[in-house]
Amino acid sequence: MKNTWAVAFFIFSLIFWLQCQPHSPKQAPINPNGDSEMALLMRAMFEECANLGENIEKGKINPLKVGLEDLLTAEGTQPEKVNSPEFKAMAKSYLDIVNYFNEEEDINPEQGYTMVLNSCITCHQAMCPGPIKKIEKLLPQ
Repeated sequence: MKNTWAVAFFIFSLIFWLQCQPHSPKQAPINPNGDSEMALLMRAMFEECANLGENIEKGKINPLKVGLEDLLTAEGTQPEKVNSPEFKAMAKSYLDIVNYFNEEEDINPEQGYTMVLNSCITCHQAMCPGPIKKIEKLLPQ
């Protein structure tokens, strides 16, 4: 009988102690829409473009690679947008511009880089305007 009371007292004390502990508020997710394949791909493309911009300032040119294989097939947060003919056309245009940038030997790197970023901005104006200001910060001054 004493053990039963001791166990009951222990359980009651534990529950009381847990209830008195401060609860940490749940943090809101960074992206309330979740991280789709397209969102992750766009972030990687942004980072690659940011690195390219820094490299161009240093006189180094590296080809853009991120997104070249997955841009037309990545699942989006809003599938109807990334499956639309408009998105597909803009994505193909972006890929053409990136291929031109990567392959044209006589291209002015800063102008080619600006063409790539403007292609991103054009698509985002029609599809998902949120990142435009962030992309514009990458444009050469």
